[in-house]
Amino acid sequence: MTSTTINLSTPVPPQVVKTLYRIVQEALTNIYKHAQATEVKVQVSTTPDNVRLCIEDDGKGFRLDQQHITGFGLQGMRERVAALDGELQLEAEPKAGCHITVDLPLRTALQTPS
Repeated sequence: MTSTTINLSTPVPPQVVKTLYRIVQEALTNIYKHAQATEVKVQVSTTPDNVRLCIEDDGKGFRLDQQHITGFGLQGMRERVAALDGELQLEAEPKAGCHITVDLPLRTALQTPS
């Protein structure tokens, strides 16, 4: 089961939309390949200053100190978020799923040409 909630009270610039799309795409790919999840939640919300993306699954999880979390997928997510001066938080534990939170500033993105 997948649950999606989108609450956008502020316009989101195209480069931020593209970054969010790619992160969701990579996260869902990882969940499909590795997590054995039965439920995934994707939430997107905005404030006047930022956009927040939360992706959560109920899969098998993993230890954050395991080698595979530095793979190209998560590395790519981190690079995309850093390029927009954002923050990425990753929470995971074995048998407890995974939770990714991305916060991207909108003020900076609105000033940057597409």
